[in-house]
Amino acid sequence: MPAFVEVADDQESRLRGLSFRKKLGVNEGLLFIFPQEKILHIWMLNVEIPLDVAFFDQDRKLINIHSMEPDDGEKSYPSAKPALYALEMSQGWFSRNHLTTGATLHLSRPPSAQTR
Repeated sequence: MPAFVEVADDQESRLRGLSFRKKLGVNEGLLFIFPQEKILHIWMLNVEIPLDVAFFDQDRKLINIHSMEPDDGEKSYPSAKPALYALEMSQGWFSRNHLTTGATLHLSRPPSAQTR
């Protein structure tokens, strides 16, 4: 199931995330790429649409998924294990596409994260 994602691979774009977006296409999302694998925490500060976030390890294997509702950014959604990627999609996208723990993330171009 192809998805068209923006890439957040530097500090600025990772902090901005999907803030202030009014909508997200059914197969559109945002892929966060981090410089190293670690326990990741995602929040919904200034995000106005319900989302799901899936965390993937360095081998691009799905670790866990959280459903997130718009809030004031106080709630944090962690990866269950160290992760290198977080993929935000419209709420329900992962279940509609039957993606569960252990699924592999396939990317059309090699990922890399900028540390600046």
